[in-house]
Amino acid sequence: MRKTLHGLVTFSALLFLLVMFLSCEARPKPAEKAKGFEQASTMTGKTTIRHVVLFRFKKEASKQEIDDAFNVLFAVKDKIPGILSITAGHYESQEGLNKGFNYGFTMDFRDRSAVEIYDSHPEHQKVKEKFIKLLEGGLEGVIAGEIVPF
Repeated sequence: MRKTLHGLVTFSALLFLLVMFLSCEARPKPAEKAKGFEQASTMTGKTTIRHVVLFRFKKEASKQEIDDAFNVLFAVKDKIPGILSITAGHYESQEGLNKGFNYGFTMDFRDRSAVEIYDSHPEHQKVKEKFIKLLEGGLEGVIAGEIVPF
């Protein structure tokens, strides 16, 4: 009886330690993930915000018209404060998951206030006008939003 009780206590203690070990595994906590993501997304010591835009151009939109629209877009970097970078390109993947969205760009902003300046800036309005007339269905041919570190 004593041996059985001792074995049960030993087994229970080992089971307890195993459960404790497994629950304390070195997994990143959500706050640690967010901190790592924020650090990877920081260019100026502040949290940058990435604006992501995808376009579905009309089939009749010429290459020249599309290039002209992107040139207007690239010019805003020097005209609107707080824009850190603009990267643009066309869709190129074998997956075929683009649902007709064949071009896009990302724009990195210094912070939230820079996004707000951009949103209401007259140069941004010019960019929107230039692109919207080339898009399939107007605003139906665009997906846009900001990616903010969590």
